[in-house]
Amino acid sequence: PQMQWGTDDDMKIIHIDIDPDEVGRIQGPEIGIVADLADALPELLASLSSRFGALSILPIVPRAGEAASRVLVRGIKGSRAPAKLLSPLILHLEKGHDFSPEADNIFSGRARLDW
Repeated sequence: PQMQWGTDDDMKIIHIDIDPDEVGRIQGPEIGIVADLADALPELLASLSSRFGALSILPIVPRAGEAASRVLVRGIKGSRAPAKLLSPLILHLEKGHDFSPEADNIFSGRARLDW
């Protein structure tokens, strides 16, 4: 089943990845950028904030307490609402490769990403 990331037909996706083979591998982005996320994210947020408001920034972490390996950003065109940094989505349990219950429900199609 397809992952339930909460996308819709009007959503534009920008994929930033240091590995060019990963950009657009699962879903074709509107814009693909080959760069280190930590370097590209500040510039991306600055450019989005001039056209979008209500930016929601969702870090995705491999395990609790680890640095984000991915970040999802969503905004509303023309909104003046402030940005908010959300609590991270934790992908895996502390040990092993099993998904966390929240991630497993999203990946299996039993739940949608609530952000």
